[in-house]
Amino acid sequence: MMKSITHLNLSLQESIVLKKHNRFEIEVSVFTSIILTTVLVFFHFSRAGFESYLYEIHQIVGLGFFILCLPGYYIRINKISNSTIGLSALITLLLFLTLILISFLPKTISNIFFLSSIYIGYLLFLLHLIYFFKAKPLLYATSMILFGVLIGLWLFGRVYSGYHSPLAFENFSIGIISQDTIFHSSILEMIKTNGIPSTGLNDTPYLPYHWGSHWLLARLSILVNISSTLSYNLLYPCLLIPIFLKSVLIFSKDLFDLRNNNTSKYKTGVIFWLAFLLLIVGFLPYTFTSKWAIWDSWVGSESYLVGLLYFFLLSSVIIRAYTKIENAKIFALYALALSILLPLIGLLKISLLIILLATCCYLFLRLKLYINWVSSLALAISIILGYIIFKATNYLGDVENDNFYLFHFIKRWTQDGWKGFFYYFHYFFTFIYIYLKFKNLHVNFTNFKKLLFERKLLDVEILIVISIMGLIPTSLLRIDGGSAYYFTDIQARVSISLVLLFVLENYMNSYKFSTLLRRILLIVPLLIIFSLNNIFIKVETAFNNNLSSRIKMANYYKDANDSTEFIKGAQPDILQYTSGKFSDLDKKVDEMINVPFKGLKITPNYKLFSLLDSVNSFDVNLKSKSFIYVPKQNLLWSLFNNDRLSGLSIPALTGIKTIGALPKYLDDNYYRTYGYPTYKDQYYKTGEMTVHHYKGLNLDSARNAIDSMNYTLLYIPKNKLDTLKLTNNL
Repeated sequence: MMKSITHLNLSLQESIVLKKHNRFEIEVSVFTSIILTTVLVFFHFSRAGFESYLYEIHQIVGLGFFILCLPGYYIRINKISNSTIGLSALITLLLFLTLILISFLPKTISNIFFLSSIYIGYLLFLLHLIYFFKAKPLLYATSMILFGVLIGLWLFGRVYSGYHSPLAFENFSIGIISQDTIFHSSILEMIKTNGIPSTGLNDTPYLPYHWGSHWLLARLSILVNISSTLSYNLLYPCLLIPIFLKSVLIFSKDLFDLRNNNTSKYKTGVIFWLAFLLLIVGFLPYTFTSKWAIWDSWVGSESYLVGLLYFFLLSSVIIRAYTKIENAKIFALYALALSILLPLIGLLKISLLIILLATCCYLFLRLKLYINWVSSLALAISIILGYIIFKATNYLGDVENDNFYLFHFIKRWTQDGWKGFFYYFHYFFTFIYIYLKFKNLHVNFTNFKKLLFERKLLDVEILIVISIMGLIPTSLLRIDGGSAYYFTDIQARVSISLVLLFVLENYMNSYKFSTLLRRILLIVPLLIIFSLNNIFIKVETAFNNNLSSRIKMANYYKDANDSTEFIKGAQPDILQYTSGKFSDLDKKVDEMINVPFKGLKITPNYKLFSLLDSVNSFDVNLKSKSFIYVPKQNLLWSLFNNDRLSGLSIPALTGIKTIGALPKYLDDNYYRTYGYPTYKDQYYKTGEMTVHHYKGLNLDSARNAIDSMNYTLLYIPKNKLDTLKLTNNL
């Protein structure tokens, strides 16, 4: 009888634990799915008047739902109640691996799997939504969805107020393009076609660069069947960023379970989602924080964000391996697998590799893991592989020997008169979390040593290690382009997840506000106003950029009545443009939607880029066995203000390596970047191209250069913008 009662109590306990874990997973999945959907809806409306990409949007929505919702469904149907730490992250990593493997299958087979995952994703989201609304009061559910929409709005504004654009290809056609975007697109296309990270400017020499994010996007773009332009402007922001946001939330939850032995009840409330909104969007004005190089480049940099996504997922999996695997043989397999997976982050971002390895070394010593030979071997493998990856992804050592520069990042990117405040504001969330942690544990000089010995401050120790390791290269080295940010910002991303953990512990675990949290809440209304202002500024900027592009395109259009005075005479200010008489508003909106594409499609630029873009749909076997040649007399070389952009645009749009597309001149700054050192044997020391590769390269010499390789040469005649010719057949 007693055994039956005990068994019943254990079953009820497991049921409660399962229910609360599943609810949290489902809430996070629904929340991030709302973010994904919001960004895609506004992306669609921003393309009004142009090709809609509805089918591609449908694919990305379904794929996003599939990745976001499947972990929760797996936990639910398998009734896993005692080892959920890191499980969602592990399933997400396995899903990415599965999708990558599917992308290597023949197209007909991969399409079956891919389309199945899309429709399964829609079904899973619908089931999650039904369960969510059944389990939560309508007011709470509505509030959470509202916060998701607000973050989605901010994300749309942040992404499309920078390098990215819903009108990316159209902007490309009128010469509006960032060299960073076109550089990364060319690498992605060369990986898709040839399997080699290269810019493809004159064949495909290997580019020592952190090309991991390019490789991932290449595999996903093959799966979804979209170009590099759409990969960076649609697939990346609308799919990968929401998944990253989920990884941060799940990491905080895994830490909460770790501290509370996986048994504490969850009661996610409005405060938690509000805190997430404030931490992600920010509540300090952007013009204020930019004085200390506090940027939100974690959104704009594909390599950094994909690296952070991998960082948080892998961290959750490491926690799972360390705390939940008791079988020695299984732990050994886990440890050896992680020793290989961990240094792979260097392919995404070198800064993350250095800091993650340093943190692992600290934990190795701090937790005395050296007494276990498996842990020692795993760390040794990670360090060796990390060094190999560092050497394979870094070419600056060959061309740059003057890297030592004390406080270069602070001197270069911090506004004069404010440099002394750099550390206070740049490490704001780290200081906040340490303060909250010390306050919560009542840390003082008397008990500090005891808490340290009991590892009650291990999270603070890790945060300090990450902060110091990020500060060392920033303080000692000259890292051009503001890229030192990718060292110093890591602590901010980690500290934000820890502040979320504090909210979980002090609000959900106790079912009531702690005294400290109640004091913080007194200033929340003001923080909300500041945060909403940040959202509005980003969204307004994104719409202004969109309007600016439409005005430039409309200026090409003329009809008999010249009835486009609104759009042509407009300033790129969406609020000003939509102001005025209500009777004029319909006409303004109609012209803003319809006139730009009418103007764009008659330009020779658009015809040329449409031709280049159409080449991307060629069979990959033909593309990999081809070169493309565009004579210097072609319009392409005068479209941009420099021939660097013109040259990179060819492989970026066609997915085919070029011949004769290297720029004639490169100054020292450009020679060191954008992959040009891989072509160093084709430049004089002065930076001028040799006669063979530039001045004397006509159609005959281009054909002769590749004849011995049995390759196809595709070329665009000098004076024709809509004709592509082949000089020989395979």
